[in-house]
Amino acid sequence: MSDCRPTNVGVAVQVAARAGVDVAALLRRYGVGPNDFSEAGPRLPWALFADALTSAEQVLGLGALEMLGVETIREFRLFRQLASLYFDLSELYYLVGNTLITLIYGEAVQADYASGSDGSIVITLTLNAKYATCTTFWSLTLGQLRGLPRHLNATDAAIEAEIGERFAVFTIRGQRLSPDEQDARGAIRDRVRQLLLRELLAVDDTGSSETLATASALFQSHSAGAPSGTRVIALAPPSQELATVRVLLARISRELGATQVSLWRAGEQGFELSGSLGAPLMGARVRRLLDWEGQSLGWVEVAREPEQGSSAVALRLDKRCLSYAQEFAQICASGVEQSCPDSGTQLTGSVAPAGSVAQRVRELTTRWELTARQASVLALIAEGLSNKEIATRLQCSVGTIENHLTRLFRRASVDNRAALAASFWRTGT
Repeated sequence: MSDCRPTNVGVAVQVAARAGVDVAALLRRYGVGPNDFSEAGPRLPWALFADALTSAEQVLGLGALEMLGVETIREFRLFRQLASLYFDLSELYYLVGNTLITLIYGEAVQADYASGSDGSIVITLTLNAKYATCTTFWSLTLGQLRGLPRHLNATDAAIEAEIGERFAVFTIRGQRLSPDEQDARGAIRDRVRQLLLRELLAVDDTGSSETLATASALFQSHSAGAPSGTRVIALAPPSQELATVRVLLARISRELGATQVSLWRAGEQGFELSGSLGAPLMGARVRRLLDWEGQSLGWVEVAREPEQGSSAVALRLDKRCLSYAQEFAQICASGVEQSCPDSGTQLTGSVAPAGSVAQRVRELTTRWELTARQASVLALIAEGLSNKEIATRLQCSVGTIENHLTRLFRRASVDNRAALAASFWRTGT
């Protein structure tokens, strides 16, 4: 079944080629020639597009495919033209959800667009049952939706996502523009919408040399210096996760019943992986933003059920997300979170390997002059238990645990739980 816009398939094939995939064999399998990727060429099979993306993902990792989406959306000339004509961000997303998905992928992918009273936008994509699954495609699309605001000189969109084998739901937080911009748009937008939109769609040449060059550069930037056969991930995780991040990951895993969890933080250069637990997230997953006191800290991702519909994991995450954001904010504020040493970020202290919790508790019991009960509380904090869980384990009240925590903060010369967890593993404490 030939459904996909040839230039978009060409991007996927080009990235696969740069990743070392035998694309000549891939093209022969589908009866496609190297000259079939022009805008004037025939529609190409979804299966070829999916195979190329999946092959690239096996080398680059999902993080790189999402970043590919962020970078290539900037080369979509249609959006540059619409932005110059004062189309606002909600209209660009509306165009994606109601026109472009069908234009690019035919009947392979169905799209639904909805807007919320809070300014959020929800785009739901569903893969036709006749077509092969490709979870990599959802990551590419997530990156494209994230990067769309760049056409309006805005920061990348804050997006929450639920991804399964045959569906993806993207919730985009609203971005408000100034009254001056709104007035300028209103004077022009209505006159040009119907006159130009059809023509712009007809002549757009996305996927040509500009986009392919971007894809090549992206691959080279993420694979430079990597030994042959090395799996390259767009944003490399820290070589050693700090204790506070490990504690939060363990807590999320335990409370949600999820064996795969990752935490990403917002930085000057975009989002970076703070830490992960379990195997890399490659398939069905749910992403929620971590916002605290008006600040976007990053996001948490956990594995979820592959089927479309209500997700028990997503429901549990939604109930606890604010608490995770608060703890992550404490980690960031404590100044002890570390990045990959190769990034040039200075670490604030030497961090010991995880080792034995019991052994470390014995050391600190002597050094901090702890009572037996305080040592028990400290050990359970190191394992990631909440105050309520510790109280249940030790058969006492939450208030008693809070009193012990206050004394532990004093002994460790810290003022919050995240800093205490960091101090627990830091050598020389």
